[in-house]
Amino acid sequence: MRNTRKKGVSPVIATVILVAIAIVVSIAAAFWMTGLLGSFTSYERVQITASYATRSGNTYTVCVNMTNIGAANVTVTAILINDKPYTAYGGVSISIKVDGSTYDSLPVSFGPGHRFNLKITGLSTSDFRPGSTIKVSILTASGVTYDRTITLP
Repeated sequence: MRNTRKKGVSPVIATVILVAIAIVVSIAAAFWMTGLLGSFTSYERVQITASYATRSGNTYTVCVNMTNIGAANVTVTAILINDKPYTAYGGVSISIKVDGSTYDSLPVSFGPGHRFNLKITGLSTSDFRPGSTIKVSILTASGVTYDRTITLP
């Protein structure tokens, strides 16, 4: 015989509870994904707009102009010339202009939409021959390297 004294949750109440749990889990997942996507949409992207070299006597000056076209700040941590730090070459110095401010050491940060103008001075003709090419690499804190090959006059 069947025991009719025990009562359980009605199917309607059980359905309402399951739907409520599903809604709460969906809302929690949506908030989590929004936060996760927010961290991925903040990206670094730099566009090199110009690069050139000039010669004055026995030294070269190399200029590289960049614009931050990404959504995150860019922090330049190192500058390499032919895969060596610029300080490896005697007498070489840098000058960096960002938003009207000039810096002579690294690191330097610049925000989205801002320009970064790098000037490398003091490259000697004894280290670099006229007509040769040099590779200028700009390394950022996020691990991205922006390279530019420039022919010396």
